[in-house]
Amino acid sequence: MNNVEGLCTAGGKEVKEQVVVPGNSAVAVYFTVVPLVIGNIPIKVMAQASDSASDGVEKMLRVE
Repeated sequence: MNNVEGLCTAGGKEVKEQVVVPGNSAVAVYFTVVPLVIGNIPIKVMAQASDSASDGVEKMLRVE
């Protein structure tokens, strides 16, 4: 997960987690975050395979 202004993570800056995902399956990975501001905070998570293939998703965390 990329470092985002207004969001505190346990790892400080970028948070990286290495997991092994067998073919045709899924694995849940959890990140603890604490919002420091009110508003919409973009959260972007990237996945990268050992052969350098990658994918990602970006969602907005709405803090009221």
